[in-house]
Amino acid sequence: MLAAGCSREPAPSPATTLTLGDVSASVRSNLAHYTNGALREHARLQAAKARFDLAYRLALEANLGDTRFPARGDVVKAAQEIEALTKP
Repeated sequence: MLAAGCSREPAPSPATTLTLGDVSASVRSNLAHYTNGALREHARLQAAKARFDLAYRLALEANLGDTRFPARGDVVKAAQEIEALTKP
């Protein structure tokens, strides 16, 4: 007979037991990886926005400020780059 509160399941082996330090190191590593990736994406988006702003401003100046003219290829390309970077 087994006494109350006893079980037949073996204790987890030390190889599968995570320590608080293991979990903390894993979380720090995952967050650092995410942050580095987010910073790279943010930098790419800022650069694309700068290219769009320049192309748009130059096209607007060439058209005497009239936004009814067709969009130039460089403006469309810059806009598509931003769209690609911001889609989930």
